[in-house]
Amino acid sequence: MRLMLKVFALIQLLLVALLPAAHTLHRNEFPPDFVFGASTSAYQVEGAANEDGRKPSIWDTFAHAGNGNMYEGDGDVACDQYHKYKDMQHGFIGFNLLTFGLIPQSNTSEDISATKRAQDFFVGWFLNPFTFGDYPDIMKKNAGLRLPSFTQKESNLVKGSIDFIGINFYYTHYVKNSPGSLGMEDTSYTADMGVELLSFPQNETFTSEIPITTWSLQGVLDSLKNAYGNVPIYIHENGQNTPRNSSLDDWPRVKYLQAYVGSMLDALRNPMVTTEIEKIPMLSQTPLVHYAA
Repeated sequence: MRLMLKVFALIQLLLVALLPAAHTLHRNEFPPDFVFGASTSAYQVEGAANEDGRKPSIWDTFAHAGNGNMYEGDGDVACDQYHKYKDMQHGFIGFNLLTFGLIPQSNTSEDISATKRAQDFFVGWFLNPFTFGDYPDIMKKNAGLRLPSFTQKESNLVKGSIDFIGINFYYTHYVKNSPGSLGMEDTSYTADMGVELLSFPQNETFTSEIPITTWSLQGVLDSLKNAYGNVPIYIHENGQNTPRNSSLDDWPRVKYLQAYVGSMLDALRNPMVTTEIEKIPMLSQTPLVHYAA
């Protein structure tokens, strides 16, 4: 028994030595308004399935069709959070978007332009209408008549209609110019983009773990601020991929969270940072950041 305890203690010491930074963050290092909290899916709590213009979602359709005979119930009422939040807290309306870190594969003007084009397709497709009332010019050019156009009334209605941006961030990609896809007869959203996305980092042994690219997340936040102004930004999803049967002693997740939460603290401490990060709630083991100018 003593031998087992000694071995266990030695393993713990080795883990601490290998991951020294995993024990350096403390709550009192963050500003008073730096908040740790929790979140959930809107469908699980919101209710009000047929009110104020809400249309059926994929989950509504799935639930009303019997939930694949796996369980009973639907989200028509749920916790009725919509009414409670709307009447008591005057809730804000935002838009969630999956984002990627995008970097040119080379310093050529073609790859640099392709990276900007990819940003317009991945992000501008949604946020340009909310900010400027219309789709990015490059999308309208490449998609042509296949992209619906806004009437002036629709443009005025959607412009400025959100209070915050929510983003999910996991991966970073190299972007390579690929104009050949623009001439394809059987075209699509990805073909209209005219780029090739390559994994980052390249020439690495395959692993299921998500690379830690805190600098890339910072670049996404900066680009959103530069393109769309000072609208508050919440990071809704960001976390490490681990096997479903993995141990709770999952140091890759600890290392990942340590890096991203630590990078937010570094940004707060760095007077050269041009933007201010106000809050970082925590969803289970996934950090959520409120990032505002």
